[in-house]
Amino acid sequence: NPHGALPFSGGVRSIALVGALAGNGADQLGPHAARGWPDESVTIRRGLEERAARAGARVTFAEGCAVECRDAGGFAAAVQAAQGADMVVAVLGEPRGQSGEGASRVSLD
Repeated sequence: NPHGALPFSGGVRSIALVGALAGNGADQLGPHAARGWPDESVTIRRGLEERAARAGARVTFAEGCAVECRDAGGFAAAVQAAQGADMVVAVLGEPRGQSGEGASRVSLD
């Protein structure tokens, strides 16, 4: 947090939450979850929405693209959400099936 982005300032009233992984409890646990249960995970989306509601802020969610991101069909909605927000939280990464031993990729193709 070298630029002081967190915690959000009191002036943040709208947040764009972008990324398919934001509400995905299973992928949030990762490939080594052991006894973790996705439905018991507090996803980034749920946590941010609950906290924003208590602070009187609104969260606009835009997936951008599916977890595998094979097309850019949702990018325009994500850009629109970001342009209309005071703060953008981008949740990026890879699904649990593409992470961990024996599952990593050697290219982004």
